[in-house]
Amino acid sequence: MQIIDKYFKLSTLPYINNIVNGVNSILFITDANREIVYLNDFTIKKFKIESKEEYLGVKIGNFFKCIHSTENTDGCGSSESCKVCGGNDVFTKSFFSKESFTSEYRVTTIKNKTHSSLDLQITANPLVIDDETFGLFSINDISDKKRKAALERTFFHDIMNTTGGIKAFVEFLKEASNIDESKEFIHHVDELTERLIDEINSQRILLSAENEEIALSYTAIDINKLINLEIEEFKLRSIANNKTIKKSINYSETLIADEVLLKRIISNMLKNALEAAEKNDTIAIGVKQIENNMLIWVNNPQYIERNIQLQIFQRSFSTKGGGRGLGTYGMKLLGEQYLKGKVYFESSEENGTTFFIELPLKPE
Repeated sequence: MQIIDKYFKLSTLPYINNIVNGVNSILFITDANREIVYLNDFTIKKFKIESKEEYLGVKIGNFFKCIHSTENTDGCGSSESCKVCGGNDVFTKSFFSKESFTSEYRVTTIKNKTHSSLDLQITANPLVIDDETFGLFSINDISDKKRKAALERTFFHDIMNTTGGIKAFVEFLKEASNIDESKEFIHHVDELTERLIDEINSQRILLSAENEEIALSYTAIDINKLINLEIEEFKLRSIANNKTIKKSINYSETLIADEVLLKRIISNMLKNALEAAEKNDTIAIGVKQIENNMLIWVNNPQYIERNIQLQIFQRSFSTKGGGRGLGTYGMKLLGEQYLKGKVYFESSEENGTTFFIELPLKPE
């Protein structure tokens, strides 16, 4: 049966029209090939669809313009990244078990060469009509909920932990019996205060970037000096204890870019590497010129499992617990959408994990 025939078949069933079009959420019905055979009125209005027919036969990932839906000719569901996709997972489970399943559905979309992230919740229900099984998908946008969770974790967990540490050292400082002991406590308070400021600034910059509120300020950057300052700053942090940071900078000219954003990206790269590294590991950071571009890289010896690699730049994904996942996502957002560079990584058991940012030496 052709897609258009399936659409007309469903359209003639009163209970389909009444129930499906009475739902105020994104709703699709797909066939066994994951191809859309029906959209409800809410979806048509939300996405300003002029003709239903243009989306009949389109797979859900292709409908949302998921970046992985064009990697293979079979579209949504056929790329390696689809193996860790919540939408693909609920379709498979629901279709074969004939039961309802719900999952988070993280989609990275592309429009006008700009990437954006969606955090969705997808529920799949089997729908059997005349011995043919269809998939009934209800999708809700939970992006705001996930952003709120990330902010709450940052401000109610990470920042409260940091301020709690400052408070404890201040109490110790009050009872310090000599100058040397006082200096040690002051050092710890200073480190925690810097961390507090850093956490707040990270959230501020990320929110501004997502709301497209960042005004770029281009300056000539001494990349050698910038990296040296970052290394020295991280050497004072506890995450660098029993770890070595070495550099390899084969570039002496200046780079024209927004220094605040570039500093944030390099800081995230170093922080992620140090957090992933184990005791006595060496973190390497380097810079080199590739034609008219500058390549900055940070390596740590640890390998990232393949299923994690496939999700590494998704906004709400993190191996650090719920409500996290801002670091690598933020690096890619700032590095590509604002600095017009390229952010990527490589990971192998032999060479560990290396994150790269490749930037034009001068903005266009």
